[in-house]
This record gives sequence, structure tokens and C-alpha cells, in this order.
Amino acid sequence: MPTENPKISLYVPQHIYDRFIEYKDQSGLSMSQAGTVLLAEYFGLEETIKDIREGVTIGGVTLNRVEKIESEIKELKEQINGLVNQYKTNSKLPNETKEPSSSLQGELPFTLVKLLLKKLV
Repeated sequence: MPTENPKISLYVPQHIYDRFIEYKDQSGLSMSQAGTVLLAEYFGLEETIKDIREGVTIGGVTLNRVEKIESEIKELKEQINGLVNQYKTNSKLPNETKEPSSSLQGELPFTLVKLLLKKLV
């Protein structure tokens, strides 16, 4: 994609290049974006870094949105694990004290789906 931005060409040792590629891949940035972010960080240009990260898209979704979704998924996993553990605890009680009803077994998947939909919407 054509740009009006000036070009910087560098020759770097292989280990620096390898680390740069690792950074680029981990951050989901293009080579130009990764280089710009690194230089902006070095020069303390936080606004430039913010603009790049907010403008980065992965499959049409901004990097900030991906990070937010990842955080929400992590939270949902924790909540699901809590529900599963609660379900397992209830189903391990002695039969005479409390036997898990078939309705509880049917409600758990429904509850999980409701929780997921609520968080994703």
C-alpha cells in the first residue's frame, strides 16, 4: 500500500532481526508498524504508539477490540470453571442429602450459553 511516510532501511545483526520478527508476530503488527512502534517507544511518542495500536486490524477487528475480547474470554472461562466446579460439587453429594436433578443437568448448559451470550453482546 503506497504511503507518504519516509522510508528507513537498516542492516542489523541476525539476532536483532530474529527478536524483531518475534516482537512483530507477538504484537500482530506489520514490519513497518512494529518498527514504528519500537522507534516511537524509544523516543517517547506515546500518541503515535496509541494511534498505531488502535488502527491495527486483524481480520477487520482492531487490536484493542481483540485485546478486550481476549480479556472477556478469560473472564468467561473463569466463570465457566466456577459453574462446572459448583455443578461437580453438587453432583457428588450423597443421594439421601441431595441428588442432582435432571433439571439441574439440563440447566447447566443453558446457563452457560446464557452467560456467554450476555458477555458477548
